[in-house]
Amino acid sequence: MKAKMLQVAGVMTLALFPGVVLAWSSAGHQAVGAIADRLLEGSHAGEMVKKTLGGMTLETVAVWADCVKGTTSKDGVNFSYQTNPQRFAECMPFSTREEEARIIAFVKANWTQCGSAEGNEWCHSQYHYADIAPQRDHYDAHFAGANDHDVVHAISAMITKLKGGKPPAPFSIADKREALMLLAHYVGDLHQPLHIESIYLDAQGKPVDPDAGGIDPLTDSAGGNKIYDGGKRLHAYWDSIPKRLENGGESFAETLARARQVAVSPGDVSGWAQQWASEVVETGKTAYAGLSYTPRAPQESGPSVPNWDAVGMNDAYFKRAEQYKQAELALAGARLAQAIKAVWPDPVKSAKAGVPLRLIAFNDFHGNLEGGDLTLSWIDQVIPEQRFRLPVGGAAALSGMIHELRKGAANSLVLSGGDLFGASPLPSTLFRHESTVEVMNRIGVDVGIVGNHEFDAGLAEIKRLEKGGCAATRPNDVAATCADGRYTGMHFPLLGGNVIQADNGKPVFASWTIKRVKGIPVAFVGVVTRDVPNVVVKSSIAGLRFDDEAETINKAAAVLRKRGVKAIVAMIHEGGDTGSEAKPADWNDTRCPDARGEIFDINKRLSPDVDVVFSAHTHKGYRCLIDGRVVIQATNYGRGVSVVDLVLDPRTQDVDRQRSTSINLPVVSERTSKLQRLQVARLLPPAYSPVILASQPDAVIAGQVASYVAAVAPKAGKTVARITADFKRGDTRSDSSIGRLISDAQLVAASPADKGGAVIAFLNDGGIRADLECKGASPCAVGYGQVFSTQPFGNTLVVMTLTGAQIKAVLEQQMTAGMNSPRFLQPSKGFTYVWKDSAPAGERVSAISLNGSPIDPAAKYRVVVNNFLSEGGDGFLVFRDGTERVSAGQDIDALLDYLKPSLDSDQAIFSPDPVPRASRQP
Repeated sequence: MKAKMLQVAGVMTLALFPGVVLAWSSAGHQAVGAIADRLLEGSHAGEMVKKTLGGMTLETVAVWADCVKGTTSKDGVNFSYQTNPQRFAECMPFSTREEEARIIAFVKANWTQCGSAEGNEWCHSQYHYADIAPQRDHYDAHFAGANDHDVVHAISAMITKLKGGKPPAPFSIADKREALMLLAHYVGDLHQPLHIESIYLDAQGKPVDPDAGGIDPLTDSAGGNKIYDGGKRLHAYWDSIPKRLENGGESFAETLARARQVAVSPGDVSGWAQQWASEVVETGKTAYAGLSYTPRAPQESGPSVPNWDAVGMNDAYFKRAEQYKQAELALAGARLAQAIKAVWPDPVKSAKAGVPLRLIAFNDFHGNLEGGDLTLSWIDQVIPEQRFRLPVGGAAALSGMIHELRKGAANSLVLSGGDLFGASPLPSTLFRHESTVEVMNRIGVDVGIVGNHEFDAGLAEIKRLEKGGCAATRPNDVAATCADGRYTGMHFPLLGGNVIQADNGKPVFASWTIKRVKGIPVAFVGVVTRDVPNVVVKSSIAGLRFDDEAETINKAAAVLRKRGVKAIVAMIHEGGDTGSEAKPADWNDTRCPDARGEIFDINKRLSPDVDVVFSAHTHKGYRCLIDGRVVIQATNYGRGVSVVDLVLDPRTQDVDRQRSTSINLPVVSERTSKLQRLQVARLLPPAYSPVILASQPDAVIAGQVASYVAAVAPKAGKTVARITADFKRGDTRSDSSIGRLISDAQLVAASPADKGGAVIAFLNDGGIRADLECKGASPCAVGYGQVFSTQPFGNTLVVMTLTGAQIKAVLEQQMTAGMNSPRFLQPSKGFTYVWKDSAPAGERVSAISLNGSPIDPAAKYRVVVNNFLSEGGDGFLVFRDGTERVSAGQDIDALLDYLKPSLDSDQAIFSPDPVPRASRQP
């Protein structure tokens, strides 16, 4: 209860305050207790609760601290207790002579320690809350509104008593039963936001900061008790919970399910209350969000201080508040149970000796040295209605995360899952990716594998980047090599056992490497997707073949077993997915009910000797437990890491899979707020939540990256175009606005007769690596770096002749067997067609026209594509049959030339074309 009770004629009684609603209301406190009861079922702590409470439940005793307020005294010496069974039926279990004696004894013991000045509550009532201002971002005992007997200190005091210690003054607690009853109440109170946060208002109702100017009695809203919505206090509104959230209500089971998702807080239990309060200080701002306040006449029964009416409590406010209430009830119930378990933990079972090994993996980094605007779509399972963008990523943040993870592990190794570079931003590309390799050396990568993008510049360049040495340069080359005078290569092995020289059958890269952990050999076997020939320019992989991934790994595993190596980790640059655009999967849901894709087919064929599978390539996040083996991927661009904590059996020298654990974690950065970190951490196991809270960017790597960024800034920042709005990928169900822009640019570049005479351009959507964003007021200046990021491959344009029938055939290849949805080519202006999803394969495309005239199946057309598509990339095999080929320059140059007129004329400024050229039908 939060109302500021007054001492009137020496009498303190609830009867003086007919409008008071008990904190969280009795139903709210009982719901918190009921959740904790359920979570403690079958545990040692649950048995101790029953024993301590004499058979009562936490649900029953959670209201005790409010029932206590039925105690009255005229002289501070003689006390009586009386409750109203009609109004406070929940207090009836405490109406026996023995229970009433306990209540009176508690009130007497806590009657005078906190003073009795008019306007103050007695000490036993003040234990229920703190009054931190919304201007703060965390709880601190030194802030205005906090004190040494507020609810945060009260929870810690009760835990001290339960653990057998003596609570500090002014708390006077008789025994563990009393402490447990109070703990059940106070944990609930702490999660009602107006028990932690109180807005301070001036005489006109404007928020003021008491920590800046000191507390003025006129400014304290008493946790919303002096703010009214009609005739009801704001605090009372937040105390109440909807019927559906009560124990037995239609949504209680859902609240309980949310509570089961809540992770144990890091650190010792004695410090948990302060952590929780800091979180509520941040989240509790929702109680004041959108409200304004107008003064009202002072209440006759109160002191002569202003009261306020709240303006803005509308349907949207109520909906948001109910979502918040459910989340906080779940958190309170879970944390009450967790605190009790920390006091009375389950008896420790003797564990078999084992050697721990933490594997920290990331994949598809693609040279994203800067964090930039990288985010993850995040769903808080406690508040699933709230999906938000979590700022993550950057090499410095990745290094900081890895540092924290290694700090908490006796033995650890860092793994890179391929596509470390390629299709990269300028700070990587303009240093020929030497910058990315040098950062990875600094981070401490232990094992890497090749991905398909490592082959973008050919095998010789991969080998140079692996072994070291400066690259050959040409006059006017925009890319630099050996910027510091030398380049020493990768300080870690690069695996790729299924990359084979076609002429002699010899592997190009090592199949495996062995690391010894406390004398136990652990093998890492690496392969790349055998689909490389379909996703890389053919000339870059001339003379190479790519063998079956599972067969390569199984052969390696058989050899390793013969050599006595039993702990085997597979690193595979191939992947899958477990969700959809409409319904993203939880990347830590080990059930993976909708798992699909190549990696899962590969996993089925892998030898049982393989203990873990780290995957990549599809840029998805998932953690699947399949027949006791983990298959895991951590999205891309350094936005996430996969952590697998193995336990190695010293006797068998194999992995004890039953005792091994895993998790996917976001790479929090300097842009990740404290509240966001708390929201993430509260859903993680205790071994990992401190990492999220403590991780900070690596200052050395931040400086290293800053130097690369500064070096490329003059070129990256040079204005090359003006646009009016964002050109985005995926902004329609077929071709996109940025796809239309780039394909138009390529058509213009290749249309002159001496450039090939193209009349149609097609672009693969995977060739577009970033949106072209309008940053600032429109029209926006666009820098070279932005344009480069959209097409960082350095592809050349190829003009070829195709018949109308071949054009239809290539459009039909936008969806082939095994695909869940089409991958639309991006056509140039004037080219249109109809795509029908429900039509049979080979009959989905119709009404193809060019500049308003139907395409003639027998006629010949000059078509321009990039060299990736020209060689059948992405499965568009028809392009390989194109004839009369002519080179038309580089794709990035075509786009830059196309955009250039926008610099000189306002009439030439580019705006997104909103009309798809592929009309998609169900």
